[in-house]
Amino acid sequence: MTAYVDTPRDSRFGGLILPETTLAQMIRAEIGASYEATRPNNKNLMGWATSMGSADADVLPHRDQIAYQARDLDRNNPLAAGALDTIVDNVVSVGLRPQSRIDAEVLGLTPEQASAWQRQAERIFFTWADSKDSDVTRAQSFWEYQALALLNPLMSGDMFTIRRFKPRPGSILGTCLQAVEADRCATPPGREGPTSNVYSGVECDSDGEAARYHFLKDHPGSMIYARIANVGEYTSVPAVDGNGIPLCLHHYVRRRPDQKRGVSVFAPVIETFKQLGRYSEAELTAAVVSSMFAVFIKSQLPSGPLGGLAGTIPGQVGSMQVTPTGTGLTKLQSGMIADLAPGEDIAFANPMRANSQFESVVAAFYSQIGVCLGLPREVLMKHFAASYSASRAAILEAWKSFKRRRLWLTTSLCQPVWAWVISEAVARGMLKAPGFFEDPWKRAAWLGTTWRGAPMGQLDPLKEAKAAQEWLKIPGATTIQDIAAEQTGTDYEDNLEQTRREREQIAALPPDPLQPVAASPADPDDEDEGEQQ
Repeated sequence: MTAYVDTPRDSRFGGLILPETTLAQMIRAEIGASYEATRPNNKNLMGWATSMGSADADVLPHRDQIAYQARDLDRNNPLAAGALDTIVDNVVSVGLRPQSRIDAEVLGLTPEQASAWQRQAERIFFTWADSKDSDVTRAQSFWEYQALALLNPLMSGDMFTIRRFKPRPGSILGTCLQAVEADRCATPPGREGPTSNVYSGVECDSDGEAARYHFLKDHPGSMIYARIANVGEYTSVPAVDGNGIPLCLHHYVRRRPDQKRGVSVFAPVIETFKQLGRYSEAELTAAVVSSMFAVFIKSQLPSGPLGGLAGTIPGQVGSMQVTPTGTGLTKLQSGMIADLAPGEDIAFANPMRANSQFESVVAAFYSQIGVCLGLPREVLMKHFAASYSASRAAILEAWKSFKRRRLWLTTSLCQPVWAWVISEAVARGMLKAPGFFEDPWKRAAWLGTTWRGAPMGQLDPLKEAKAAQEWLKIPGATTIQDIAAEQTGTDYEDNLEQTRREREQIAALPPDPLQPVAASPADPDDEDEGEQQ
């Protein structure tokens, strides 16, 4: 039964006794909601229209237009292009480098055997990655491909990498990578509709897992250059093969559950970028005009009507044109004396520039953009004018974002590509890896890898080195290997081996004849003999 409120009737509700729940709702509507933002009488938010859309409903209809705008900013807006380059330069730099770290205990290998296998695996991968044969178009090495695979998702929302096999003369492996731009992933005709399982080119199974990707054989914008042979034709690529090995990698950042495609990082600040660009251009134009020292001649000569029209011709009296007697003023010169005609005067153009508030206004918007992109203003502008502590804090804050994106790039691209290369090397017999193709557990043990990139920049390397020494004094706080990776971007074991070889080479050098030979310490027995004599 419905519970009723046993209270006196209230005239506000027509004298009715209402159900308890209905009464509570009406009172809340009158006095306000629990959150200020949801109050029906909040005038500040009355014009804010929101929707309850899913990730795909909010993203898919708009992601293409956002990508086009972001690319235009990358082409024409120096701050936007610089922000993308800053992220790529710090995340990728000259490339994330693998260090093979197989699980020797699972594989039953001695430390010496594991070390030898790891060196050989790295040697094979570096040979492949250094070559442009790693790219199906032979346009870039794998280290350069990493920058492409990071830049495009940042700018366009996502990118795809297809595993290809293309043996070439002189190449040690046939594995190569094909980059596919986001625009080419689209839903084929006839597969659209509310009941379709294809979302903007990504075909999913009942669990939402990507099963197949549909690509246009040519970029949809290619028709601009009359390359229309393959426009409208599609091909599909399975996400994985029959053994669960990825065949197509989808590079995008997932911000919501069930999100099938990515969105440019510029999405929240596209309008800010554009308006700031217009503002900067207007101020620059005004400054250029102000720098042009324009001079105008004002004449007080009488003027007469022109055919009865409202307009007049200066210097004309009746049907006669009055000629000024001055020498005229066409160019300013040092020490010049101007001889003006009677009634003429000089006026100077003054556009009231430069704007003294320009720098502060721009700096405020740079801070907003930097917060969105994970770049403090000092890092975004590459301008460190504050104290050492403030500048270092800005760098540390930016590196939180760089490390997160570095991890994303490692899992999205680098580690799957390492697996592709090592798998072919094992299949060719270049590496001996028992159980690699038969046992997934052993396969994972053989493919263990860590990825290292360029270290964080240092404002004062001496202070950083002293801080590292202090950290090493605390048992268990850090290791030399961690410090080598974080501070120099190198591997501790490789450094030790290289140091050993360098010392052996130095010890084997013949003595320098120009350097004096150090005297050997005197023998105490010889000193006694000298005293007796």
